[in-house]
Amino acid sequence: MLHYKLDASGGSFANPNLLTGNINETNVWTADGVTLTKDDNALKIVDNNSSYRRIYNNVSNVWTTSGDIFTVSFDARAATNGQIIQLSRSVADYAPNITLTTTWQHYSAQITNTTSVTGGTLSIQSATSSGTFWIKNIKLEKGTIETRFLFPGETASQI
Repeated sequence: MLHYKLDASGGSFANPNLLTGNINETNVWTADGVTLTKDDNALKIVDNNSSYRRIYNNVSNVWTTSGDIFTVSFDARAATNGQIIQLSRSVADYAPNITLTTTWQHYSAQITNTTSVTGGTLSIQSATSSGTFWIKNIKLEKGTIETRFLFPGETASQI
Protein backbone atom coordinates (compact mmCIF):
# COMPACT_ATOMS: atom_id res chain seq x y z
CA MET A 1 0.00 0.00 0.00
CA LEU A 2 1.30 3.45 -0.85
CA HIS A 3 1.45 6.06 1.87
CA TYR A 4 1.39 9.79 1.25
CA LYS A 5 2.60 12.13 3.95
CA LEU A 6 -0.20 14.40 5.13
CA ASP A 7 1.85 17.31 6.47
CA ALA A 8 4.95 17.13 4.27
CA SER A 9 4.97 20.92 3.97
CA GLY A 10 5.84 21.32 7.62
CA GLY A 11 2.93 21.58 10.02
CA SER A 12 3.88 20.12 13.38
CA PHE A 13 7.05 18.67 11.86
CA ALA A 14 9.72 21.31 11.36
CA ASN A 15 11.61 18.92 9.08
CA PRO A 16 9.31 16.42 7.33
CA ASN A 17 12.05 13.82 6.85
CA LEU A 18 15.34 14.23 8.68
CA LEU A 19 17.01 11.31 6.91
CA THR A 20 19.00 12.14 3.82
CA GLY A 21 19.77 10.05 0.76
CA ASN A 22 17.86 7.03 -0.47
CA ILE A 23 16.98 5.17 2.72
CA ASN A 24 16.23 1.94 0.82
CA GLU A 25 19.89 1.69 -0.26
CA THR A 26 22.46 -0.14 1.82
CA ASN A 27 25.17 2.48 1.33
CA VAL A 28 23.45 5.07 3.54
CA TRP A 29 23.36 2.64 6.49
CA THR A 30 26.21 1.10 8.49
CA ALA A 31 25.86 -2.53 9.56
CA ASP A 32 27.11 -3.45 13.04
CA GLY A 33 26.80 -7.13 13.98
CA VAL A 34 24.30 -7.83 11.21
CA THR A 35 24.44 -8.60 7.51
CA LEU A 36 22.76 -5.87 5.48
CA THR A 37 21.68 -6.48 1.88
CA LYS A 38 18.99 -5.25 -0.51
CA ASP A 39 16.07 -7.64 -1.06
CA ASP A 40 12.38 -7.21 -1.97
CA ASN A 41 13.10 -3.47 -2.55
CA ALA A 42 13.91 -3.22 1.15
CA LEU A 43 16.83 -3.45 3.54
CA LYS A 44 17.27 -7.08 4.60
CA ILE A 45 18.84 -7.37 8.06
CA VAL A 46 20.17 -10.75 9.20
CA ASP A 47 21.07 -10.79 12.89
CA ASN A 48 24.45 -12.46 13.43
CA ASN A 49 23.89 -12.77 17.21
CA SER A 50 26.79 -10.49 18.18
CA SER A 51 26.94 -8.07 21.11
CA TYR A 52 25.83 -5.23 18.85
CA ARG A 53 23.15 -6.02 16.30
CA ARG A 54 21.98 -2.99 14.39
CA ILE A 55 22.04 -0.79 11.35
CA TYR A 56 22.46 2.93 11.82
CA ASN A 57 22.23 6.10 9.79
CA ASN A 58 24.27 9.13 10.83
CA VAL A 59 21.80 11.94 11.49
CA SER A 60 23.68 15.03 12.67
CA ASN A 61 22.44 18.26 14.23
CA VAL A 62 18.87 17.15 14.94
CA TRP A 63 19.24 15.79 18.49
CA THR A 64 20.09 19.24 19.79
CA THR A 65 17.42 19.80 22.43
CA SER A 66 16.74 17.51 25.36
CA GLY A 67 13.05 16.60 25.50
CA ASP A 68 12.45 16.80 21.75
CA ILE A 69 10.23 14.02 20.38
CA PHE A 70 11.03 12.27 17.10
CA THR A 71 8.66 10.00 15.19
CA VAL A 72 10.04 7.08 13.20
CA SER A 73 7.71 5.41 10.70
CA PHE A 74 8.45 2.50 8.39
CA ASP A 75 7.17 -0.65 6.72
CA ALA A 76 8.60 -3.97 7.90
CA ARG A 77 8.17 -7.73 7.95
CA ALA A 78 10.09 -10.62 9.51
CA ALA A 79 11.08 -14.13 8.44
CA THR A 80 9.18 -15.50 11.47
CA ASN A 81 6.42 -14.02 13.59
CA GLY A 82 7.56 -12.46 16.84
CA GLN A 83 10.81 -10.85 15.67
CA ILE A 84 11.32 -7.87 17.99
CA ILE A 85 13.17 -4.75 16.90
CA GLN A 86 14.08 -1.52 18.65
CA LEU A 87 14.71 2.02 17.44
CA SER A 88 16.99 4.43 19.23
CA ARG A 89 19.06 7.55 19.10
CA SER A 90 22.68 6.43 19.17
CA VAL A 91 21.70 3.30 21.15
CA ALA A 92 20.67 5.56 24.02
CA ASP A 93 17.05 6.74 23.85
CA TYR A 94 14.84 3.80 22.88
CA ALA A 95 11.38 3.67 21.39
CA PRO A 96 9.12 0.85 22.68
CA ASN A 97 9.84 -2.66 21.37
CA ILE A 98 8.13 -3.42 18.07
CA THR A 99 7.02 -6.98 17.30
CA LEU A 100 7.02 -7.82 13.60
CA THR A 101 4.89 -10.31 11.66
CA THR A 102 5.66 -12.18 8.45
CA THR A 103 3.51 -9.82 6.37
CA TRP A 104 4.31 -6.21 5.49
CA GLN A 105 2.88 -3.84 8.10
CA HIS A 106 3.27 -0.10 8.69
CA TYR A 107 4.72 0.89 12.07
CA SER A 108 5.30 4.15 13.90
CA ALA A 109 7.19 4.81 17.14
CA GLN A 110 8.47 7.81 19.06
CA ILE A 111 11.91 8.52 20.49
CA THR A 112 12.29 11.19 23.19
CA ASN A 113 15.73 12.76 23.10
CA THR A 114 17.32 12.94 26.56
CA THR A 115 20.68 14.48 25.60
CA SER A 116 21.59 17.67 23.77
CA VAL A 117 24.16 16.62 21.17
CA THR A 118 25.11 17.81 17.70
CA GLY A 119 25.92 14.34 16.36
CA GLY A 120 24.06 11.08 16.60
CA THR A 121 22.45 8.27 14.69
CA LEU A 122 19.13 6.64 14.10
CA SER A 123 19.71 3.01 15.09
CA ILE A 124 17.48 0.07 14.18
CA GLN A 125 18.38 -3.10 16.04
CA SER A 126 17.23 -6.62 16.69
CA ALA A 127 16.07 -7.14 20.25
CA THR A 128 16.15 -10.94 20.00
CA SER A 129 19.10 -13.30 19.81
CA SER A 130 18.86 -13.88 16.07
CA GLY A 131 16.52 -13.46 13.14
CA THR A 132 15.90 -11.85 9.78
CA PHE A 133 13.71 -8.88 8.96
CA TRP A 134 13.08 -6.44 6.11
CA ILE A 135 12.47 -2.71 6.50
CA LYS A 136 11.72 0.08 4.01
CA ASN A 137 10.11 3.52 3.63
CA ILE A 138 11.82 4.72 6.80
CA LYS A 139 11.09 8.29 7.88
CA LEU A 140 12.50 10.22 10.81
CA GLU A 141 10.44 13.28 11.68
CA LYS A 142 10.61 15.84 14.44
CA GLY A 143 7.29 16.50 16.12
CA THR A 144 4.95 15.65 18.94
CA ILE A 145 1.98 14.22 17.07
CA GLU A 146 1.47 10.82 15.47
CA THR A 147 2.46 10.47 11.85
CA ARG A 148 -0.62 10.48 9.64
CA PHE A 149 -0.95 9.35 6.04
CA LEU A 150 -3.31 9.96 3.16
CA PHE A 151 -4.62 7.14 1.02
CA PRO A 152 -4.07 7.56 -2.73
CA GLY A 153 -6.51 10.14 -4.06
CA GLU A 154 -7.49 11.43 -0.60
CA THR A 155 -7.02 15.06 0.40
CA ALA A 156 -6.39 16.54 3.84
CA SER A 157 -9.86 18.08 3.90
CA GLN A 158 -11.42 14.59 3.63
CA ILE A 159 -10.12 13.40 7.00
